[in-house]
Amino acid sequence: MSILIIALPRTGSTMLCRILADALDFEWVIEPFNTRTKRKGIDLSSITPETKVVVKTMIEQWPKEAKYQQNHPELFSGDIPIDWNKFFMQRFQHIILLDRIDLYDQAISISNAQRMTQEKNIQHWHVPYRAQIDDQAINTQMDVLQGYKTNLEILSTVTKIPITYYENVYNQSDLIRARQISAIRKGYPNFNLNRHIELTHPSKRYRQLEEPKNLL
Repeated sequence: MSILIIALPRTGSTMLCRILADALDFEWVIEPFNTRTKRKGIDLSSITPETKVVVKTMIEQWPKEAKYQQNHPELFSGDIPIDWNKFFMQRFQHIILLDRIDLYDQAISISNAQRMTQEKNIQHWHVPYRAQIDDQAINTQMDVLQGYKTNLEILSTVTKIPITYYENVYNQSDLIRARQISAIRKGYPNFNLNRHIELTHPSKRYRQLEEPKNLL
């Protein structure tokens, strides 16, 4: 049962991909179309709805190879984020569209991740850190994120797949967290729910809501 997560930045998507793969004993692939990083993974062309894999991609990422795009002009000549993701989704049995309700917090998180990446000259996206509030950077990211959110909402509308939210995936309530993956659990009876509940507890997030409150 292959699973595809189509996400926005700073929605806990990388962690969710790994947690689902762990609970299902599946392979996992992170951002296969991210040109800035090299990721492990399987041959994407071999994925079918029966493949035991969880793939996480971003709404704004798609294949950049010129030859591939030339061979598929119908996917890359119009509304690419919608057309490409609708096409890619066909390989998967279960789709999760993932976003974050709080746009401001999302922008704080991404602006700080970018700042730390620039300061340390390495990709620095998946570690805890104390936030610095840069209003200009936050406002810039809010504008960018709003465009991504619009595309995800369009994709949700045309595919009739509801958007799942970070605030529920990592909610304080075990019951709310379990509800977010109810469809996956029905499709895979050996799903390790206790393991999933443990790993999605808010204490595992990069941003901690308890003390210290300014840890992102």
